[in-house]
Amino acid sequence: MTTDGILKAVETLSNGRVVGRFFEFYPPRRVDIRYWLAGWMRRGVVPMATLNYQKQVRGVSDEEQAHLPPDWHHHMVYGVNYEGVNITNPISTMKVDHFKTRLESESVILVPRGEVLVRLGESHDLEPIRGTPEWQQMNVVGQIE
Repeated sequence: MTTDGILKAVETLSNGRVVGRFFEFYPPRRVDIRYWLAGWMRRGVVPMATLNYQKQVRGVSDEEQAHLPPDWHHHMVYGVNYEGVNITNPISTMKVDHFKTRLESESVILVPRGEVLVRLGESHDLEPIRGTPEWQQMNVVGQIE
């Protein structure tokens, strides 16, 4: 589910009593995330964070990439302290620097080479994607050849 989907669902399920708002953190903000979150929570806000778990794994082997989460993950933040940020999904405390790194990620996702090749079919014909500007900009063909 997308961030917009979560915000709409919360508003719908609460009959409009709960309204969400999305704050982007890319490019990175100059803010102490603990104090920023705590300030919102003191006002009665329940923060939802969308974290990119692939952010800290650039340059890992193909085998390791095969075990990466395939997407971003949404977490409710229910507390902050000097040890980290308390989140759900799963319930845990994440170190502040890990939380901030994953929160401040550009909107990209690492897609394993095999996933792209499967989508191209048995021929693995790269021609359909060579002319796609977005894929050219990210050098997708160069990464999977």
